[in-house]
Order: sequence, then C-alpha cells, then structure tokens
Amino acid sequence: MNMGIHIQEYLTKLGQEKFRAIVIHAKPQYYAALRKFARQIHEKIGGGYLDVLRYFLADAELVKEVDRFNPDQFKVLLQDQSKGEKLLIVDRADFLLDTWRKSERQAFYRMIEKQWNS
Repeated sequence: MNMGIHIQEYLTKLGQEKFRAIVIHAKPQYYAALRKFARQIHEKIGGGYLDVLRYFLADAELVKEVDRFNPDQFKVLLQDQSKGEKLLIVDRADFLLDTWRKSERQAFYRMIEKQWNS
C-alpha cells in the first residue's frame, strides 16, 4: 500500500484547517534533500520564502547582533514575512536557534504552537 502524500493537495487542505502550520525537519545528513524539497514546494505553490541565514548575511547590523536576536524578534520577523502570503517557507533557521538558551528555544516552540495553532 502506497502511503505517499501529494504535498500540494496536503497544503491546500492544511490551509483550510484551524491549525495551519507544519514544521518539517531532518537529520543533518538529509539537510540538502530537505532544502531541495522546500525549494520545490516554493516553485510549485509560490508564497514567501525566508532563508534566515541569507536574510542575516544581507544585513551587517543583524550579523553583529545575532547573539542578541531573540525569539520575540524572530516572531516579529516571521509575522512580517508571512503577511499576505498563502504559504511561508522558513529555511536555514537552525543557526539562529543555536544562539538561544534552552529556555528561549522552549519559549519559541511554545509560541509557534500557540501562534500558528490559533
């Protein structure tokens, strides 16, 4: 039995649900494949695409402040980037999560659950 899923159909259905967020992650050895998958989704469906690492590298002030860029600031960034978009793909945010203390990461995960599940 093939349990595969058609991603475009899934995202369309997800957009009609109360809980409209999905987080897809992979082990480091599958990182390149996951990035390719994310780009393919973006090419097929459109919407916004936020490469967090590229976003930071494009702004010298953000690079200098990366250690002070907190979950609340990231939340604002995600909200700004998602305005008017039917889909927002967030890529390469792991470096940022690694700058936060455990309590900040946990608060961020709770925010994601609360914000996009409401």
